[in-house]
Amino acid sequence: MSTPPANRRADIDWIRVAAFGLLIIYHVGLVYAPWDWHVHSRHTYEPLRYAALVTNPWRLTLLFFVSGVALRFMSRRRAPVEVLRARLARLAPPFFFGVLVLVPPQSWIEAMDKGTWTQGFGSWWLSQFSPQALPAAYL
Repeated sequence: MSTPPANRRADIDWIRVAAFGLLIIYHVGLVYAPWDWHVHSRHTYEPLRYAALVTNPWRLTLLFFVSGVALRFMSRRRAPVEVLRARLARLAPPFFFGVLVLVPPQSWIEAMDKGTWTQGFGSWWLSQFSPQALPAAYL
């Protein structure tokens, strides 16, 4: 196991770990929250309403703060074009993986769960991502 660089900020790393841990717990909890979400369980837990009210004002702010700190540290030793290239190389693959692989099944499951679609995944994907469906998505 290698040792981290001497200038590595462990406090920022732990804030990042906590922020993403909270993000995961928050989104799992939304399945059981007393309001509708993408996929909703019939078994709800009323105290989740208050947990969301407590975390909503600062949860995303914390994620943006951690991202901004990381970007600031990165930009101190690189030119702007290098930072942009590094960010694109780091963020584009998971973005496109999410858009093309993770989101379509999630949306199909939501449509099935809410009764707005009854056919298979392939026919749903073709109906949603066809050229005819794209203008309807933006109207």
